[in-house]
Amino acid sequence: MEDEIAASPDPEKPTTDTPVFARRKPEIVMKTAAEFSKPEYKVDILKLEFPADLKYTEEFCKGRFDGKHREPVYSLSAVRDFCKGVDEAAGVPWVILSAGVDIDEFIENVKLATEAGASGLLAGRAIWKDAVNYYPDEDAMERWLMTSGVVNFKRIHEVYTAAKPWYEHRRFRGYPEVEIAGKSPEWYRNYG
Repeated sequence: MEDEIAASPDPEKPTTDTPVFARRKPEIVMKTAAEFSKPEYKVDILKLEFPADLKYTEEFCKGRFDGKHREPVYSLSAVRDFCKGVDEAAGVPWVILSAGVDIDEFIENVKLATEAGASGLLAGRAIWKDAVNYYPDEDAMERWLMTSGVVNFKRIHEVYTAAKPWYEHRRFRGYPEVEIAGKSPEWYRNYG
């Protein structure tokens, strides 16, 4: 089974772009990492949101990503600590989700997450979402994907290379220690 976990805002105010939610998000993501790393969930790799909102950091709150000014609720140094906290809480390898943020913000997220120990990323919307602006012109959408979309992918790849391979996570203790479930050519039939 494949699924991803997303931090949810207050049901009374269903937006994640608030200082209140920005303050809560690190704890939500760390608790999620700890909970779903428990053996009873049989999770191999966690797909997690970034444990902060960079738009609420002292360094990026003046509208760098979207032109909107916000009051800072934490520093970039604190965000690095949040990322380390996620890595410590994750009993299995983890990857960072783009969660719909724009490409420039996601690149920063990837840098910070992989520095802290993330094993990779899942980047859908961060790479391709601007192609939707050309809908319903499918040819224009395809041109955008083949040019700007490719550039976005290459930009992500440049920072992604710092990711820790999943098999180097403390759960596996390195590639020589990894064993395929079932140890047979048909291991996948009995997996999980």
